[in-house]
Amino acid sequence: MWSVWIGGALLGAFVLGTHVLESSIPSVPAARSLPPAPPPERETKTDLDLPVPPAPGLTIGRVALVIDDLGGHLSAAERLFGLGIPLTIAILPGEPHARTISREAALRGHDVLLHQPMEPADYPRSNPGPRALLRRMSAEEQIGILRENLDSLPEAIGTNNHMGSAYMRDRPAVDRVMEELRKRGHLFLDSVTASRSAGYSSARRHGVPAARRDVFLDPDEGAGTLERQFVELARQVARRETAIAIGHPHPETLDALDRWVPRMREAGIEFVKISEVVRAGETVNR
Repeated sequence: MWSVWIGGALLGAFVLGTHVLESSIPSVPAARSLPPAPPPERETKTDLDLPVPPAPGLTIGRVALVIDDLGGHLSAAERLFGLGIPLTIAILPGEPHARTISREAALRGHDVLLHQPMEPADYPRSNPGPRALLRRMSAEEQIGILRENLDSLPEAIGTNNHMGSAYMRDRPAVDRVMEELRKRGHLFLDSVTASRSAGYSSARRHGVPAARRDVFLDPDEGAGTLERQFVELARQVARRETAIAIGHPHPETLDALDRWVPRMREAGIEFVKISEVVRAGETVNR
């Protein structure tokens, strides 16, 4: 009973702290609050006063942090590894450092995903890049490309989609992807780039462990947007105890992670790999 009361009190305190932004947050004793993150230049500050758990080791929720679009720059990967938290690294196939980053991420204990390029709704104006799955391709071509990409990243435990706002609405095409992932025992993370994405429901039908992204940390790269999205991430954790966030290796995003990761950890938020959220044989119903 005592542990249940403590857990409820912690979650309640965190939810209360996330209902309002800084301008309306009442003052609390300095010993129970984290120092505020520095305000972005020329931006209106948006922040939370995150509570500190009353006892070491207690957590109020978990975040699976997924970083997309890796494979092109070693320096970005090294900076991410330096955060000192479990990560999920989503790698674009065919990038110059894809194999190096994939191996290093796995050696350091992080999860690796194939970040599979897929056709966007405004293709060809928006180009998903090489090794992409396009609806005009034959089924054999699509599966051949997917298999080649998966084989190029043997450390990968699953796949998430890069772009794909058109492809992910094409149920037969998505079903083919899920059948291949099922055969390999891989999971699928739906990046939710399409409002009517068939990814999650298709994964469930095929018995593929799956989940949906909750928060995009950097839909654009403005400092004010990043701060607001981290606030939203904290609110998601407070409501559901577990949230999945996707970010990209932009310098602004890496700077925001440097600010927010320590504060969230001190507030009792645990960072985990995607495989700890999407366990074998399960789907995360969101």
